[in-house]
Amino acid sequence: MEETSKYFTEECVQAMQEAYRYSKTNKHEFITVDSFMMFLAQTPKGKEIIDAMGLDLEHFVQQVAAYLDENIPKTHNNENPQWTVQLRTLRDQSIILQKASGNTPKVDEGYIFVALYQLEEAESFTRNYFDHFNVTRFDIVSFIAHNKRKEKTDDKQAKDSSKNALHKFAISLNKKAKEGKIDPIVGRQKEIERTIEILAQRRKNNPILVGDPGVGKTAIAEGLAKRIVDGEVPESIAKFQIYSLDMPAVLAGTK
Repeated sequence: MEETSKYFTEECVQAMQEAYRYSKTNKHEFITVDSFMMFLAQTPKGKEIIDAMGLDLEHFVQQVAAYLDENIPKTHNNENPQWTVQLRTLRDQSIILQKASGNTPKVDEGYIFVALYQLEEAESFTRNYFDHFNVTRFDIVSFIAHNKRKEKTDDKQAKDSSKNALHKFAISLNKKAKEGKIDPIVGRQKEIERTIEILAQRRKNNPILVGDPGVGKTAIAEGLAKRIVDGEVPESIAKFQIYSLDMPAVLAGTK
């Protein structure tokens, strides 16, 4: 990447250098697309793009950092991190876009954000993050070319639709607990405590309850909901809502 830095703006080069230092400090074996995008998003123009897409920069950076920490192999002998093939592809595609447009003398953040969509979803956490929040290539191009911010008119509609689906296909265990419809749980306190511990973790916080029918999986979920309602859980999960999926209703809705 160093040999092509002449093609990039000073801010982009600085983001590359920050990504290298970050990977080196954290003993990452590779410098990835996500390492780079994490710092590119924090440049002045990168912040503008993130904001225009309706994304939260702090949340984006936290999520990328967590992903890198959990998924990038670590070195054990202080070797210098290497650029991944995907990062080199991102570099090359952004240069191609800049040369084709001829609008700017060097590759800036905008070209790189657009070039990100040349990668497959599986090749970049950042690409998946944007897809999750329905940020498209067209949205980014519209902002860069026409200063048109991403529309937010569907936000309320999407939330309402989500709530309707929950009410239609799921049962709120928190509500059942508040109404006194959950009996005291006997013999599953250890499992409930362990579930709470996992949920309260910063990472790897997705507990899975596995077992034959009738062994008490639902009872553990109900016990968790009751603990939340009774205020007997850590503050980090005190506002969690527990839902029980009504599978017959879901299956009926597919017919």
